[in-house]
Amino acid sequence: MIFGSGIDIVHIKKLKKTTEKWGERFSHRIFTSRELNYCYQKKSPFQHLAARFAAKEAFLKALEGEKNKELKWKEIEIDNKESGQPFYRLRGFGKSLMNKEGIKPFLTISHSKDYAIAHCILVK
Repeated sequence: MIFGSGIDIVHIKKLKKTTEKWGERFSHRIFTSRELNYCYQKKSPFQHLAARFAAKEAFLKALEGEKNKELKWKEIEIDNKESGQPFYRLRGFGKSLMNKEGIKPFLTISHSKDYAIAHCILVK
């Protein structure tokens, strides 16, 4: 049964400007070191950062109202399987909520030159 669904789109240039303006203060608040390492190894790191940002937003939108207010950005980590398929690696409140409610998150992300998009489905 679908518990929730969320989608988000990010303008890559806007994320790049925000990251350049606020530097590590922004990026280390939003992304884990694993995510930053992964993205900055890519030819176009901001496409990958934007996709991860969109994935985190999509996850928060898929949760019911008040529950997402207790989550911290870095408790929602986006990782990739060997096949390249993205998945959520949750920590803290997010992980305990998923376990308590019996929810499994599914993720798909994509990006082009200008935009990154992510869709999250929570299945119970």
